Amino acid sequence: MRHIRRKLERQYGAGLVGLIHPVSKEFNHEAVIYQRGGRHADEAVSDTRSVGLHYVMHHLHAATLGDDKERPNKWMELKGKRFDRYDIVSFLYGWIVSLQENPQGDTAGASNCFLASFELVQQTDYFAADLANIALSGNYFDAFFYTPTHIQGNFAATYE
Repeated sequence: MRHIRRKLERQYGAGLVGLIHPVSKEFNHEAVIYQRGGRHADEAVSDTRSVGLHYVMHHLHAATLGDDKERPNKWMELKGKRFDRYDIVSFLYGWIVSLQENPQGDTAGASNCFLASFELVQQTDYFAADLANIALSGNYFDAFFYTPTHIQGNFAATYE
C-alpha cells in the first residue's frame, strides 16, 4: 500500500494536493489531464443518446410528472453529448473523492482506501490506453501482464 501512496504523492505532491485544487478544493481536472498526457480524439466512447440515457431520463421524468405528457418529451428531442474515456475516469475520480469523510478538508486523498481506489481507476485507464495502442507500441508485456497485475492488486486493496 505504501508504494501506491508514494507513487501518487510523486505525481500529485504530498497528500495529493494537485488532485484537489488548493484554492477551490474541487477536483483539479487540469492536473489529471496533464498527468495522463492530455485528451485524445481516439478515446471517444459514445454519446449519451446512444447509451440510452435520454430514454431513461424521459421515463423518469414522465413518472415524476404524472399525466403531463408535454414536458417529458424534451429528453427525446435533445442531441446526445459525446463522451470519452477521460469523462468516465473523471466521473469515477469524483465519485471516489465524494465517498471520503471530509473531501473538502486538508486530509482529502490521504486514506489508503482512497489511494487504492484512485490507483485502480488510473491503472484501468492505462490498460485501456495500452490496448488501444498495442499495435503501434508493440508493448505486449505491459498490456497483458504488468498492468492487469496492478489492476488486480489495487482491486484487492480497494476491496479490503
